[in-house]
Amino acid sequence: MFNPRKWLGDRSAALTLAALALPGLAALWIGIQIHHETRAAAESARAGFARLMAAEDLQGRTQAAALALRDGLSDPGPRAWDRFDEAIARLQVALQDLRDLTPPGDTSIQPLAQMIVRGIEIWREFRELDRLDRTQEALDRMAQSDYRANGARVVAAVRQLIADERAAAIARQNAHESNIDRLLAVLAVSGTALAGLLVLALRMNARDAAKRAAESQRWRLALDSMSDGLLYYDADGLLAMSNPRVHTMFPQIADIFVPGTHFAAVLRRANAVGILTDPAGIEAHIERRVKERQTPVQRRELALTDGRTILIREANTSDGGRLLVLSDVTAEKSADRAKADFVSTVSHELRTPLTSISGALALVGAGAAGDMPPKARQLVDIANRNAERLARLVDDLLQVQRLEAPIDDLKLVPVPLDALLERAAREIGPMALKRGVHVARTGQVPGDALVWGDEHRLIQVLHNLLSNAVKFSPAGERVELAARRGSDHWRIAVSDRGPGIPPAFRAQVFQRFAQADSGDTRARGGTGLGLSIAKAIVDKLGGRISFETEMGTGTTFTIEISAAEPERSA
Repeated sequence: MFNPRKWLGDRSAALTLAALALPGLAALWIGIQIHHETRAAAESARAGFARLMAAEDLQGRTQAAALALRDGLSDPGPRAWDRFDEAIARLQVALQDLRDLTPPGDTSIQPLAQMIVRGIEIWREFRELDRLDRTQEALDRMAQSDYRANGARVVAAVRQLIADERAAAIARQNAHESNIDRLLAVLAVSGTALAGLLVLALRMNARDAAKRAAESQRWRLALDSMSDGLLYYDADGLLAMSNPRVHTMFPQIADIFVPGTHFAAVLRRANAVGILTDPAGIEAHIERRVKERQTPVQRRELALTDGRTILIREANTSDGGRLLVLSDVTAEKSADRAKADFVSTVSHELRTPLTSISGALALVGAGAAGDMPPKARQLVDIANRNAERLARLVDDLLQVQRLEAPIDDLKLVPVPLDALLERAAREIGPMALKRGVHVARTGQVPGDALVWGDEHRLIQVLHNLLSNAVKFSPAGERVELAARRGSDHWRIAVSDRGPGIPPAFRAQVFQRFAQADSGDTRARGGTGLGLSIAKAIVDKLGGRISFETEMGTGTTFTIEISAAEPERSA
């Protein structure tokens, strides 16, 4: 039987359900429409950024082609014109890439494209004039106002295109993010899980895109704010990236640091303007640079004709490119020279009076001035010992200064290793005996074992290491001197059983005047130059010095010197 109350109740529930569902469905439908708009805006933003990068690439390729033409006319030759042909080919590819990224019906780049195409035709006419030995005619035409005005128009058009594309790309990105915010507000009304997931995915996508853009911007700001110059050449030797600091370091050739320029062209331009010279000639200089690209990591100094010194640190990259970091170290080099001159002058001026003082004290102590009371003799002995210590300090300072000089007296010859170690142990014996320490050789070294080095300097290194080990060894202990063969070198080790090197001091061990800051250490004496001198000598010999230490157990200093086979010394 029909029940009106039940029917009204069901109808009321249905109407209530419909009233609740329709707004959500409508919101979901609106959200889907906005989602389509958002996807279109995101795609437009990506395309806009791609056009921006293509426009920037076109700018660099245009400048590179113009520079290659100028190099070809000023320094004609097959290699110069090969680089010109390559630059033109890259410029044409860049122009076509920009055309491919331009939406159908968009004619905004047509005037610029026509100017570039016409410019390429003119450049090729100049090359043909050079082939016909009419180079001066080409240079005269390049100097004409019409040619210069056309070039200026191309530069202005490219810059304007980049500015427009950058502004449009930013506007499209903002529109994309605004659509996402609208979608978030609308779909929130629907209250459906699907809508929530959709909003979450879109928000994450926008956040990732913004993050990538922010990271790119941070990289650009970091490169622009670097105090050092930065150059990156690809595997073909073509410039792929530079930062503004390079332009300020070399204002005479700033216009050549554009993508696509071969590193040889940069060196030739530097030579042409007079900031880089090489007695062997610029081509020989370029050949050396080509060979150095095979070295994974390199550090060298370049002296410029204007008096500056540029420190160049180079390293290969995983894609076969070459990264160069350029630092102007002129002030540092000047300060180092001034410091070295000061040390040298002071040391030489101190040496003469110290010799006189030491000699006079020795004569007085020997009784040349007559008998002295015991207390007076004690004071003379103290003065004599301190004069000798000061003389050793002066000698060490002079030694450091000599080792830093560009030219030194090191003579690399095969040196018998066994005899070298025996002499070092014998000469340190009296000092060790005085301190109650025994110096012992451990292991066996073949009698015909040889190392490449300077015998006098190697003895000096071993003497410094052994004297340090003796000074820091407790009485009754022993210092060990050993050597063992590596693949292509000999490893010489000096070990003590002293207190070890404090962790806070280990990074300063090889620095000048470095001594661990403790009363016990200072009481042992020394100038703090011994290890610095030892490292300087080992570095000059092409070797390596290192140490291992453990508090309360002892320290082992190790030097590695290239082995010389017996037959090489014949």
